[in-house]
Amino acid sequence: MPNTAKVDGILSEPTGGPAGPLVWTDLGPIAKDGGTLTLTYDIFVDAIGAGDELCNYVLVESTTFPEIDTTCEDCVTHNPPPPPGVPTFTQWGIIGFLLLLTVSGVWLTRRKGSMS
Repeated sequence: MPNTAKVDGILSEPTGGPAGPLVWTDLGPIAKDGGTLTLTYDIFVDAIGAGDELCNYVLVESTTFPEIDTTCEDCVTHNPPPPPGVPTFTQWGIIGFLLLLTVSGVWLTRRKGSMS
């Protein structure tokens, strides 16, 4: 999505996308002893079915040292939440409902008796 790509927390829009690769250029240098560079971005998916998998593949290449590259792939599976269950009575709900039916039955019986 536009305006979500960041390099080490600073907005940095890549070239490419939405159907092609995102490409950042001139991001270095990265320190050779434990240096890191964090790229983040948001994506928007129009539609995905239950059980479908989305994968993100990253290739990092060095222009200074072309023999050095690294790859990373991460996938997620879309597992939608189950539909909400049908509401049911607890034991106290059943007791209350039976009590209501009993009281209603007694009232109707007495009303019917008083009308005769």
